[in-house]
Amino acid sequence: AGLVPPRPPLPTLSAGMPVGDGRDDGRYVVIRQIGRGGMGAVFLAHDTKLGILVALKVTPHDERLLAEARRAAACSGHPHVATLHDVFTACVDGRDVGVLVMEYVAGTPASRILDDGPVQITRAVRWARQVGQAIAHAHDHQVLHCDLMPGNIIITPEGVAKVLDFGIARATFDPSDPAEPLRGTVPYMAPEQLIAREFSAAGDIYGLGVTLFELVTGRLPFEGDDAALRMRIVVAPPPALTEIAAEAPLELQAV
Repeated sequence: AGLVPPRPPLPTLSAGMPVGDGRDDGRYVVIRQIGRGGMGAVFLAHDTKLGILVALKVTPHDERLLAEARRAAACSGHPHVATLHDVFTACVDGRDVGVLVMEYVAGTPASRILDDGPVQITRAVRWARQVGQAIAHAHDHQVLHCDLMPGNIIITPEGVAKVLDFGIARATFDPSDPAEPLRGTVPYMAPEQLIAREFSAAGDIYGLGVTLFELVTGRLPFEGDDAALRMRIVVAPPPALTEIAAEAPLELQAV
């Protein structure tokens, strides 16, 4: 069995939230679906109260996740954090779902940028600094990310990095039930997360280190099938950055 269990099936959201559909007493008017990922579907919507575009992230209904999302709103308002405006429960196709109202960030996920190969070093370092500032801000507000990776980082047309889903993933990493399968994106998980289900600020920093390594080299520091990958993360020394990216300065290797 892998580390990531199947999530409960989502309703057919394209049918349940059609264009023009109003949500939260008509405040949010759906424009179109703009994405779909592990946590659910994402819709572009118009906030008729504030007159702005927002992203509606529709997730399986989970009181832990909704509570964590409310807490995560405390770390919003940072230039490198996608602001979480609101959270509410809605009925879609006859089923209750959680809806996270987030700042709409136009841009490209860093993971998609990596499809074209490694990122120029100065650009990768600049983005990592910005993400690091976002992490520090969230940690100052006692909020963890727990799933930091290029797919959760949007690069705006102006070249600015914004981190999505700060705190939202935390509810899925409840270590209180040892029988519950461990969830996460394995290549970006720290050894203590894999061994002891310990999620801490250090784990977010580890995820940033893996992300920076991948941005500079175009590959992950540890690869392999599920079992081999977990073993390498836990026991193997990290590969030397300069052996893969010869142009990388030694100072970056130390980082």
